[in-house]
Amino acid sequence: MNSSDSTPVNGVSDGVAQPPPRRHRLLNRRMTFAIDLLVMVGAFAAAYLLRFEFVVPFDHRQRAVDQLPLVLAVQFAALYMSGALSFVWKYVGMAEVPAFLRAALGAAAVLLALRLFLPDAFADLRIPISIIVMNSLLAFGGLLGIRVARRALLERGLSRQRAARNGGRGRPAVLLVGAGAAGVMAVREIRSRGEHDMDLRGFVDDDPLKQGAVINGLKVLGPTESLPKLVSTLGIQQVIITIADAPSAQLRRILKICEGIPVKAQMIPAMYDLLQGRVSISHLREVRVEDLLHRETVSLEEHDLKAFLGGRVVMVTGAGGSIGAELARQAARFGPSRLVLVERAEPLLYEVDRDLREGWPGLDIVPLVGDVGDRERMLAVFREHRPQVVAHAAAHKHV
Repeated sequence: MNSSDSTPVNGVSDGVAQPPPRRHRLLNRRMTFAIDLLVMVGAFAAAYLLRFEFVVPFDHRQRAVDQLPLVLAVQFAALYMSGALSFVWKYVGMAEVPAFLRAALGAAAVLLALRLFLPDAFADLRIPISIIVMNSLLAFGGLLGIRVARRALLERGLSRQRAARNGGRGRPAVLLVGAGAAGVMAVREIRSRGEHDMDLRGFVDDDPLKQGAVINGLKVLGPTESLPKLVSTLGIQQVIITIADAPSAQLRRILKICEGIPVKAQMIPAMYDLLQGRVSISHLREVRVEDLLHRETVSLEEHDLKAFLGGRVVMVTGAGGSIGAELARQAARFGPSRLVLVERAEPLLYEVDRDLREGWPGLDIVPLVGDVGDRERMLAVFREHRPQVVAHAAAHKHV
């Protein structure tokens, strides 16, 4: 086979990014360890230099050399126990700060206890309190700082790559509707991932307290009623609705404004999909008809459903439609022994099968092309898979 050939494997082509080879991952870990080690050694040396105003007496220099292995062991142990060593550098943000803070406080507490309670035989290992405090600030501040700097460099590199891919055509100017938590998450992911070539110009939000505020580097430029003016003055080509689970009335109002401009509108995934981890917030999609339908929230009796579906063979007909796909997703949550998907439209079947495999990789999923009106085909499916529960959502039965 020619090396240029691309053969799909399990429905995924070679064009999909694969994880780096194990050798590269090991090299990255070693480099990360080396950088962390250099920062911590440098922080300890800097603490001694500051303590003695850059003229460290000889006897204290010798003590510092003796104390360094103890300090490094305590600080690495604190980082490991706090989980800070497991963070991927390019995703480090405010959410990771508490882990570094816990590590700094834990390491400082241990070193302080050793300072106070070590017997006289180990007097040389008693680190001055001022050095413990300065070293903790410098070491853990430096570790967090280099991770943030690394993320900033990666994002800048991605921006340059996106600009190069556009070949000078320029990125589409985008406005975000909704400056809440979901909007902030969307900005962070769009900037950090290379999936979208977008020039984010700002937010619009109806909250009067947010008007004029700068959130995650983007300004809230006005309420949603100002969309026509902003689109015109800023040359906006796309609007993204970044309101998780926006009410249908609100969506209809925003879409009506966008249609009148006109400008393309997309939205972030539903909060349920985000919480289940099946998609990221930057996985944009078109606004669907079902998003605009008013439906009352249904409270599921999860314990009963778990007992009813768990460990059983469940079949969903019409699995490629919006209702069938959602029924399949809900059934997958409760751990069936097998999930049989029946759909006569092969492209739709492929999409729902791929979606479910991403969300529940350990689930036994069987996609089958078939029409529920084909008696012989259905009898063959029942004989082979013996479904114990059937969710019948084939479209023609309820249209």
